[in-house]
Amino acid sequence: SVFVRGSRERHSFVARPRVYVKPSNWTPPTEGPHEKMLAWFQNRGIPAKVVVDNQIRMVKTFMPQTNKEEWTIAFPFYRDLEPVNVKYRTVDKAFKMEKGCEPIFYGLDNIDPSDTADLLIVEGELDLLSYQTCGLRNVISVPNGTGSSLDECLPSAIPFIENALHVLLAGDSDAPGQKLMKDLAHRIGPEKCRNVTYPSDCKDANDVLVQHGPRTLRECIEAAAPVPIVGVFDADAFADEFLRMYDEGVPSGISTGWECVDRKWKIQTGQLVVVTGIPGHGKSEWVDALCCNLAEDQGWATAMFSPENHPVRLHMMKLAEKHIGKPYNPGIHERMTKAEASKAVDWIQAHFHWLMPQQPSLDEILSKAKALVFTRGIRILVIDPWNEVEHARPQGMTEAEYVAHGLMHLRRFARTHDVLVIVVAHPKLLEKGAGGKYPVPTPYDISGGAMWRNKADNCLAVYADPTDQKGSVQIHVQKVKFKLFGQVGLVEMTWDRLTGRYFERLAT
Repeated sequence: SVFVRGSRERHSFVARPRVYVKPSNWTPPTEGPHEKMLAWFQNRGIPAKVVVDNQIRMVKTFMPQTNKEEWTIAFPFYRDLEPVNVKYRTVDKAFKMEKGCEPIFYGLDNIDPSDTADLLIVEGELDLLSYQTCGLRNVISVPNGTGSSLDECLPSAIPFIENALHVLLAGDSDAPGQKLMKDLAHRIGPEKCRNVTYPSDCKDANDVLVQHGPRTLRECIEAAAPVPIVGVFDADAFADEFLRMYDEGVPSGISTGWECVDRKWKIQTGQLVVVTGIPGHGKSEWVDALCCNLAEDQGWATAMFSPENHPVRLHMMKLAEKHIGKPYNPGIHERMTKAEASKAVDWIQAHFHWLMPQQPSLDEILSKAKALVFTRGIRILVIDPWNEVEHARPQGMTEAEYVAHGLMHLRRFARTHDVLVIVVAHPKLLEKGAGGKYPVPTPYDISGGAMWRNKADNCLAVYADPTDQKGSVQIHVQKVKFKLFGQVGLVEMTWDRLTGRYFERLAT
């Protein structure tokens, strides 16, 4: 995870960079490859020269799948002429990589980082070797197939991806392979990517090479089609989904993690959500809980610009309580154990990232959030609150015009990167009603007025009595742009002060 130290916080938690080791038992081959290994590759359509060029050799090593030493094919992962990792494969497809070594892309040293030609990303070493057999050199492979952690391996490929004119995504044709390529397109940016498809009787590049030959495999590359870009529509690209939706039903959104909220409103990425509420009524607390639910249920990562939640260690405490379900501090109630607190740190590190730029303009926040889309695959961006963003309204522009411009910028970011953007905004000073209570604020009560409601896809208000010991909270759903994902209405909830969790308030 990315934790940026702010100038006003001397003791904030900063993730320590991971320290990797070098392969323990790898030395470059000093003699030719084993004949049996060459024969195996020949059966896969890969000539001896390609095997030799990649320094592949046979190695006897312990394999955890069989709990004994096995003869394996060893694929060395080089960067800047230095061995960084080694992957071992038995002929019956048992795999392992060197423990503690950096999981970089395979084939990096075959490419000139300054080369601006198209870059091809594949799912395995055999696919890379298959393309090299066809004369293509600008090919890299994820280190561990569909089990690869993009968070860990993508940084090694950043210079090559940035310099490439296009990135061609050539994963296996099965569902896991296509999901991996979709995740890569999400992080790299669909406008730069092209999808490679294979003949219907082939799962991967090596199948094409063996069954149809090098020419057909090259034709697959030449026929690579652009990845659909947000905002550019082609009916043919969505025809299958359209007809499948007819049979399976129209999607109704992603669960918030609370059934009572789902009855009124569900999540949809690519949208802008505005949450308002009177100070002290718990709007930030509720947004935190929502992000925790989506981390738990969907595995989503969140980027937080949340100055009012500093120092970060205290924000982590609140997130840990929601995750573990126990208070962090000692008291009359059972406290989370040290082991549970440590477990919570790991969970938070995997799902939450804090943005603390020195100059927190909207452009700077979105720039860092875009980087986290690429490196961490974030699905949620929280700006809490709006008034902590450094605003520089141009001379001659009204506040309403400025707000409209900023919200359009946020909405465009949400749609381009398929991210849920949540903006927490304080209302202006409200007057108490006849009963001595403040009214429920609406988007019209935020500075900038109607623009908040006009530009947002969804508007919610969190309303509570801070003195209520029962923790009663109201969630007012005030705008839902698409009726598929909800309707205007009221949700009654209860906030547990000990854990920060929210529950449906049951009728008494």
